[in-house]
Amino acid sequence: MYSKLTNLGQVIKSTSKKYGNREFIYWEDPLTKETTKVTYKEYGEFTNKAANMLYNLGVRKGDIVSILLPNCLEMTYFALGVQKIGAIFGPVNTMLKRNELQFIINNNESKILVINSEFVDDITEIRKDLPYLEEIVLIGDSSDDMLNYSELMEKSFSSDPPQVEIDEKEDPAFIVYTGGTTGFPKGALLTHYNVIWDNKMALKVNQDEEIGDVNLTQTFIDNKYKYKALVVNPMFHVNALLSSLFLTFSMGGAILLTRKFSASNFWRIIEKYRITNSMVVPTVLAILLKIGKDVKEKYDTSSLLGIVSAAAPLPIELQKEFESTFNITIIPGGLGMTEVSSACFSFPDDKRIPGSVGMPINGVEALIVDQNNPDPNHPFEPNTVGEIII
Repeated sequence: MYSKLTNLGQVIKSTSKKYGNREFIYWEDPLTKETTKVTYKEYGEFTNKAANMLYNLGVRKGDIVSILLPNCLEMTYFALGVQKIGAIFGPVNTMLKRNELQFIINNNESKILVINSEFVDDITEIRKDLPYLEEIVLIGDSSDDMLNYSELMEKSFSSDPPQVEIDEKEDPAFIVYTGGTTGFPKGALLTHYNVIWDNKMALKVNQDEEIGDVNLTQTFIDNKYKYKALVVNPMFHVNALLSSLFLTFSMGGAILLTRKFSASNFWRIIEKYRITNSMVVPTVLAILLKIGKDVKEKYDTSSLLGIVSAAAPLPIELQKEFESTFNITIIPGGLGMTEVSSACFSFPDDKRIPGSVGMPINGVEALIVDQNNPDPNHPFEPNTVGEIII
């Protein structure tokens, strides 16, 4: 599907049309447990409305739209909608402190900020110190000095937004901030080409990945309408944003989007929606183990083909205990980095070695160097411990 599509706006338009009335997103309200379903056609229209809304607010190619939201439908509309006008999507970690929020919004010179009521107090407190910010869009509530999301969406057309010329190898699509382990978070710019290439490689790498007696990816390729991924990771992280939302969209599959991970609801959701796979962090596996096997056995989880563990190192002991306890295959997610649109290492032809992150995927170059003197001109020999540079 990517052979003639060079930027994300084209991919989104083409894919929405291709899969039409097939369901793409299931959203379960965290309070009522009622389900909202969004088809590919509807998703295309919602992303158009989000793009037209932003365009009407003065957003143009290269402008950054920051989103400070928990997982929700609206976040997905903006995530791919901004691509249609050549703007840049900037998800913001919802767990940051006010000074960190201020830093990110100023650092990337955000023109528009989208929030919900949870963050009104935080943003109001620092608003005077956000000189680049022109408008704040508020979801779910009204405020005298913020724009109402629902009113803006009602006024926006669902037709295609104005077209822009995009250089897929140079123009950024996303700016995602890393953890900031040494000071404030650092923004990583991901181009349209970065994201599309990584997506293509993820599908190709997994093509021969067998789980037990089931060829996982081939099953999804043959029966895309059955592919249904449970998304519990936060979408401000590149893993959920690209490896779950966009990858599933590209395959014509479906996602069950949750506001956040809930151990008490995990197995129930798998049964109710016939989930085929989920991508989680190792901590989630540990929590599910802690609540025990008895909770899982209350539900029919036969639809689940496997769980991918990613975004953090997976201890071998944890993997073995989880698999033996629940009889569910855990797929180590290789190695990923925000700076390379998520995946950069994986396992070819299902040759998995416990404790290994695999090999660089096509298009990624990597070396092991001295961590005290990381010189790419002097890489280490095989079987030598050092620092990875990509």
